[in-house]
Amino acid sequence: MATPTICSITELVATHDYTPTDESETSEIELEYLYEVRALSEFRSQEPEDISFSKEEILYIIDDSRKDGWLLAYNEDGDQGLVPGNYVTVENVVEEEPKPKQTGASVWAKVRENMAPDAFRLALRGFGVTLPSGFRESTLAKFHTSTLSTRFKPKLSVSGLNFVDPCLKPTHYSPALERELSILYASNVPEVDNQLNVIKSQVRLCIFNRKSDILSNMLTLTAVMSSGDKKTWKLKKGVSNRDVILSVKELDPNLELVIELGVSYTKEDHQDELSTGWACVPLFKQGTALQNKTYGIKLNGGSLFEQGIELDPTANISNKKSIFVTNRKPTVFLRFSSISRSNRELITFLPDDVIIPKAYIPIVHRYQKLSSQILEYSSLNLSSPEIYVFLTALDRPLIMDTVVQLWNDINQNKRRTQRINDVMQNQCLVDFILQKMYPLITSTYLEEQLIKQDPIQTLTGEDESDSPLFAYNLHFTPFNISEIITEFSS
Repeated sequence: MATPTICSITELVATHDYTPTDESETSEIELEYLYEVRALSEFRSQEPEDISFSKEEILYIIDDSRKDGWLLAYNEDGDQGLVPGNYVTVENVVEEEPKPKQTGASVWAKVRENMAPDAFRLALRGFGVTLPSGFRESTLAKFHTSTLSTRFKPKLSVSGLNFVDPCLKPTHYSPALERELSILYASNVPEVDNQLNVIKSQVRLCIFNRKSDILSNMLTLTAVMSSGDKKTWKLKKGVSNRDVILSVKELDPNLELVIELGVSYTKEDHQDELSTGWACVPLFKQGTALQNKTYGIKLNGGSLFEQGIELDPTANISNKKSIFVTNRKPTVFLRFSSISRSNRELITFLPDDVIIPKAYIPIVHRYQKLSSQILEYSSLNLSSPEIYVFLTALDRPLIMDTVVQLWNDINQNKRRTQRINDVMQNQCLVDFILQKMYPLITSTYLEEQLIKQDPIQTLTGEDESDSPLFAYNLHFTPFNISEIITEFSS
């Protein structure tokens, strides 16, 4: 559904293409809106930008794109302002012409159209920047919306009348592939021109279907270049940057793991991402999942839509038909292994087709149990600060590093009866989310501090009175956590 431009009532009237034919028509002007809603109860405005309304009053929604659950609307008198989404129910939706469903193939087709192979290289050459011929704009960066949190959002059942229990799996459910993946290092990666201001280096991962569709979430890991050898990349030390877990629901010979190395850079006030090599690993071969062992996989140049492009054209690759190499050429080294027994039970609650850092598993497992409890008694207009805060933090690796360490420390200090009691564990997570995670995602100060020093010390300090959480000059993004509404029914 298209969202109209937000503007005042005066602006809407001024821009409305309308020519009155008589005086009777000049008193009323029909304003555009998305749909009508009916007030479930009375609401009195507390802020200048809100509007009051009575029970059963009809309001007209102009914009519903805000993430905090508030809607921009106007009433019969033409007064415009914000209204809380949990106080109203949809009464009448303005019918629009049906739009063609956007498939994964159509999305990739649009990306392919926009991937002019040498356009950006020619543009950078105008600034005196020389890049290897195999470098391209990052392909996977264009799919930044395929985040980890999207895999854990509550999902509606087939009937659309209730939510699916995230902890409920079929009795004989067994994923086609479950592996632990370690990215060891990448060697002989061509260097980036020094004239580019490199902000950070990263490795992106996703599960890709050869039929032009991304099957999983996109996972981004931070990489660093070796101090002694700029052509060698390793993952930066951190909780989120260690081993990752791959879970694939169905056996499909078209599925591949895509790995893209890249850098974020700035040049002349322009910021973009550059792909410095990519590789594809088939997950299934002749009906069997890939073996547990270490692989050295050749890095390709160009984009995912180009074939036969090499990062270093001067390199003499001995066997161009094989993706597995052992010589000193652009190569990424991976190790696949089985899931440990201690983690196997925890990952049974993972969503289908997901890539997730191994360190997240314990707290995500507890979140799934908590969300199952919340969704059991929730209406479709789900009001849950716990779910909102957790999903927001899940896409911010720097914050999740701190969250995981704090959660592990809390669990180590618990008694055994507390660790095995689901009710107590769920309540512990609720307190943890609201007291620790919420300040982290809303603070305008803490995330910067996490880069500079130890995360545990940053968040707690040696004494509670010394903690930045209690500092008098600490600023947070203004937000009322009791008003959080997460709308999933649309």
